[in-house]
Amino acid sequence: MHVKECHDKVNELKIKYPEVAFVGINANNENKELWKKTLEKYNLLDETEYIFKYPKEAKQALAIYPINKVIIVNGKGLIENAHTNMFSINFEEELLGAINQ
Repeated sequence: MHVKECHDKVNELKIKYPEVAFVGINANNENKELWKKTLEKYNLLDETEYIFKYPKEAKQALAIYPINKVIIVNGKGLIENAHTNMFSINFEEELLGAINQ
């Protein structure tokens, strides 16, 4: 999934669910400067974008696959679903389940 498509979807979700914090974490590479340039290119500079210091290790430790993986955490800080996808037809239902707890 392309950077722009993912962020467009997140922006759509932010409007529908303003009470939810959406955080982006880059797991593609260790090149922080390239990551910053990509954020600038797509006008994505904000406080919710992060990059792993060691992406290869993080991908393995957190089972990040596919690369646009979403983890839903409820208001109590507990993981509701560690393997969802914001492009899934069931995603908003899963998200609402976490919100309404």
